[in-house]
Amino acid sequence: MTQPFHLAIGAPEVPALLPEDGEYRRAVASLRRLPDRERLHLFAYEVVERCREAVMAGRRRASVDVWPEVVFLASGVKAHAAGEILSLLPASVEISWLPDVFFPHARLKDLGLPPALDSAEETLAKLATERGWRRRFPKPIALRDEPEERTAAGVLVRDGAVLLERRPPDARVTPGVWDIPGGHAERGEDPEATLRREWEEELGLRVTEARLALELDAFESPGRHHYRHSIFVVSGADGEASAREGQALEWLPPAEALRLDDLRPPTGYALQELYELGEI
Repeated sequence: MTQPFHLAIGAPEVPALLPEDGEYRRAVASLRRLPDRERLHLFAYEVVERCREAVMAGRRRASVDVWPEVVFLASGVKAHAAGEILSLLPASVEISWLPDVFFPHARLKDLGLPPALDSAEETLAKLATERGWRRRFPKPIALRDEPEERTAAGVLVRDGAVLLERRPPDARVTPGVWDIPGGHAERGEDPEATLRREWEEELGLRVTEARLALELDAFESPGRHHYRHSIFVVSGADGEASAREGQALEWLPPAEALRLDDLRPPTGYALQELYELGEI
């Protein structure tokens, strides 16, 4: 089975499809003398070619600051070939986008593109909805001080699906959202011990093998406390999962899990990273 290639629109933490020292970026100055329409088409086909090269090279993901069709539409260019882009991209390309982030108008000049109209944000959101692009989860902001509380949670994949739980509506922290199973650390407890205890208590699963994959900081409601979340990939667990504390359980393929509207943001970012890097 072909591994997906993840193309992220507006994700500064992901390596750029058109890097600063790349051939296209070096040619930008000479492109500025061309008419806007020609520059837009050159940029569009450059995105396609670089995606094809990345897939052939076995890369897992890359990012672009702007999506070509958005600039065509927002710039008022009605006759354009942007519609061909999706059909020319390799079938393995999955596109995601970062909602509610100001469109990077300043980056258009860096890419040799004409300025877009103020409708660019709205245009991008409309396209993303029409095309069914997966929304991105931004990286949580790291804390400058020590966390007030710590948690540990685990990602377990069986038969291509990841185990999720919907937190009870009366949960003390982030009620009613989809999450990966885990819980709060007790005083002096290390993260892996927390994971093992919580899974035994809440799911009836005995963790036999796990590795720490990510540590994420976040502000959580209520009270906006500083949390540090330790995320494990669980590769061994004895037993069958059962909901022991009022939560709902669901097994979903990672790509489907990332489309849930009420997936908890730190969890969404963790699943996104592990999925895009091929670790789940």
